[in-house]
Amino acid sequence: MGNLVNRIQRDAQALASAMQSKQANRLYQGLLQFTGNDYPILQDDNLKEHVHKGYLFNPDLYSIVNLITNASKGIDWVLYEVKDQKKFRKYKSLPSEAKEYQLDKVWRLKEQSMEEVHDPNNQLYRLMERPNPLQGWGEFIENALGFKLITGNSFIHGVLLENGANAGLVNEMWVMPSQYTRIVADKGYQAIVKGYTLEIGSRKVRFNEDEVLHLKYWNPDYEADGAHLYGLSPLRAATRVIQQSNDAYTAQAALLKNSGAQGILSVDPEHMTAETASQLESSYYNKYAGPGKRGRIIIAGAKMDWKQIGMSPVDLNILESQKFSLRDLCNIYNVNSALLNDPDNKVYNNVREARRALYMEKVLPELDTMRDEFNRWLVSKYNEKTGKTYYLDYDLESVPALQADMKLIMEQVKDAWWLTGNERRVAMGYDTDPVMDQYFIPAGLIPTGSMNEDELDKSIAEYGVKQTFNDYPKSASDRAKAAIKFTEENPNDCATQVGKVRAQQLANRESLSYDTVKRTFSFLSRAKEYDTGSFTDQDGNPVCGSISYAYWGGDSMRRWAEQKIKEIENA
Repeated sequence: MGNLVNRIQRDAQALASAMQSKQANRLYQGLLQFTGNDYPILQDDNLKEHVHKGYLFNPDLYSIVNLITNASKGIDWVLYEVKDQKKFRKYKSLPSEAKEYQLDKVWRLKEQSMEEVHDPNNQLYRLMERPNPLQGWGEFIENALGFKLITGNSFIHGVLLENGANAGLVNEMWVMPSQYTRIVADKGYQAIVKGYTLEIGSRKVRFNEDEVLHLKYWNPDYEADGAHLYGLSPLRAATRVIQQSNDAYTAQAALLKNSGAQGILSVDPEHMTAETASQLESSYYNKYAGPGKRGRIIIAGAKMDWKQIGMSPVDLNILESQKFSLRDLCNIYNVNSALLNDPDNKVYNNVREARRALYMEKVLPELDTMRDEFNRWLVSKYNEKTGKTYYLDYDLESVPALQADMKLIMEQVKDAWWLTGNERRVAMGYDTDPVMDQYFIPAGLIPTGSMNEDELDKSIAEYGVKQTFNDYPKSASDRAKAAIKFTEENPNDCATQVGKVRAQQLANRESLSYDTVKRTFSFLSRAKEYDTGSFTDQDGNPVCGSISYAYWGGDSMRRWAEQKIKEIENA
């Protein structure tokens, strides 16, 4: 009886699900109303042009795409097996910002919820080592992400095993050229995307829907029937920028090629015959034409006149136009132009912060999408087959730009006796040690209940003195960075070495001792009267009082230091 009830419940749920699916697909019936069954969807965007006139032709775009793909392919991927579902769910629910501000928590939850798989006999593990006979994992990721960045789409073909215990599972993965790949759609109830075709010239190969993983960007274009099924290429929004950039490079090349002809040389008509003019023209081009002879002058004995007919790249604003095109393309791809030799954006701190931002704002979000889709399309099938819970993820410890925070993490955990030794080891990127799986309490700590009031006050005061602080305002760090940048661009002798050291501490968000906090407040209180609020005077000369004041963090740092001293002294 129980089995019958269960079957009825399952059948009812399946029927309800089918009815719901049928209703939901009414939307796609409308969107694909002119599409028949098994119909290839046309690409409204010219993806081949994005490849040939974009990536293969424009040096700025080539550099941007390579910057992102090179950073991405250098990050290790690891196959894990989930051991603690509760902590695994916590790990997956962490916001993306946690990688930047709670990196130790990310590592700790990952360590506690999963174990790495190192089994050469595991098909998934082998697939991560070598996705196909011609590529390693790094090059494979570079190809997949490269097509997505250029065309908005990345298609990955999974070669399925046909026989044996693992029949139906992916055995190899190949990146398909997205500019030649088309989606086959169906407006019926059963499926929206039915498959894919690879069309190069007269050759045409058909793939089933479950053989291909389609990675794409969101596309709001519903004008053409089924066009929204393709991802939107960033270069579609950048069409005019690419055209302008290509035209600027073409114009510059043309100027260089024809740089010998800068003007018209003429002689008083009374002193020149047709034969003399021909000889002069021939002599001019032989001696003075061509890029290698640019800038040479003609010396002649006759009465002559010169009319300028050419302009330099600077005069034509070609170089300025190229600079702005580079920045526009960087904005479209969410990359800081400081990483691509932008002449106006090359301060060291800018480059270092831009490198970190490249990973946090572009590379890792792209890998997040790839990770989720790999687990949905690839790993889930292995989980169903084996009954285990595998999870594919990239390794944050292999991201070089994030390792700069290790010094800050060490500062945070070194005195945290309420964490076990292993918890601190994991936070700092070390393996666990059975001996360290316990709490290490400092011998000098005693219960406050056993102390009288005077002893307690003294202990609290001493603790405040030994404590370090890095919770000063971000505006103080920004003010110090601004002073550093100004001095790098406008060398001056306005600050002492102590002030320059303090500026670097604030810019790098380093922890400050209580003694440093007091000295900072003392200096800022005295220096306030010399601060005009500007680094330069009306004549453009450096204002040393303002620069020195900013080196120590400015107004916000002075107010913070004053409040911090009051908190400790009144504790």
